[in-house]
Amino acid sequence: MVNSQENILNTPFTLEFVLGQVKSSGENGETLAHQLLGYEVHEISGGSAFFSRILKIDFNWRNSKFEPKSIVLKVPGVQNLNGLMSAALSGEELEKMVDGSNEYLEYCHSQEIIFYKQFHQIDPTLKLPTVYYGHEYRRNHNKGLIIMEDLTKRATTLKMLPALSNVPPGDDDFLAQMKGTSNKLREIQPEVFNSLLDRAEKFFTKEAGEQIAYKEPKFGFPPAIVHGDLWSPNILFTKDENENASNELAAIIDWQSAHPGNPCEDIARLLSANTPADYRRSNTQRLLKLYKEKVDFYLGYELFTLDQLNDAYRHCLAHACAYFAFGAPMYHDMPSIIGNDPKAQQRELLNRVQLFFEDALEQYPL
Repeated sequence: MVNSQENILNTPFTLEFVLGQVKSSGENGETLAHQLLGYEVHEISGGSAFFSRILKIDFNWRNSKFEPKSIVLKVPGVQNLNGLMSAALSGEELEKMVDGSNEYLEYCHSQEIIFYKQFHQIDPTLKLPTVYYGHEYRRNHNKGLIIMEDLTKRATTLKMLPALSNVPPGDDDFLAQMKGTSNKLREIQPEVFNSLLDRAEKFFTKEAGEQIAYKEPKFGFPPAIVHGDLWSPNILFTKDENENASNELAAIIDWQSAHPGNPCEDIARLLSANTPADYRRSNTQRLLKLYKEKVDFYLGYELFTLDQLNDAYRHCLAHACAYFAFGAPMYHDMPSIIGNDPKAQQRELLNRVQLFFEDALEQYPL
């Protein structure tokens, strides 16, 4: 018999509590605990989550038609930060980042809950996961949690290589930490990054952050809703008959960094981190034009010209480049990123960072 009072995999949440939230969402009218024969819990973040543990729970119901067959728990916390960043930061730097990360996590976890609630109400057809329950994260309690639909049965992500989580762009402490961590690239490949980082000093400033996060019109058009952490692990595609990613979008997840601002931030960060440099260079203009065409189509009128969009893209490059450089020293040694061929993947990663720096230095209006 299932013990619904036991805590789930070293979290403060019992199975009974979780089932109660799923039931209260309207998923089923029956008592879920009475229908449960057994369950399995798997940690699915793969060691790449900065600010959360991601747990998948598979249910074995008495009635095979009972739903949901599985759910996902997102348990916020900075417990993974030490392991992910210890190689890139000194003890004092790491301690300072953990303190700042706790403050940021309080903000961004609440933002994610608000985003899902509001945008499901605005348009239920949006490609977002169903959310059963959300509770804010605070350092003085352990109630922070999001319970959501499990998309892994029908959707998957693409790998970052070969084919980043996030902070407010204008925060002084974080800008210093971003610059400090980016300087680890000097140790990894000094012959390349000493010069590039020296030339890119203005990338690590509030002024660069103000080009991507703002509330009033800029570049000739209103601010968009920006995801703020758009990279391959946060984009899920429906699986094809061979269990591989298809071209059909299933959902975009992890909206804790959503903010009003420059839509090109998402475009630049996705292209820089998740595509080879030659693809990015050859296709950026085509994709910006496609983005404009889609916005025009859905709005039914022209919101901005292609010249205005290109201006917005150029102005987002500094912050996008700084953020990529901030993540790269951690990605460089992260098994979930570099995979089974680390030397080749590390070379590819560093090449993407180098060429993105070169392009941003050439195009960004300093």
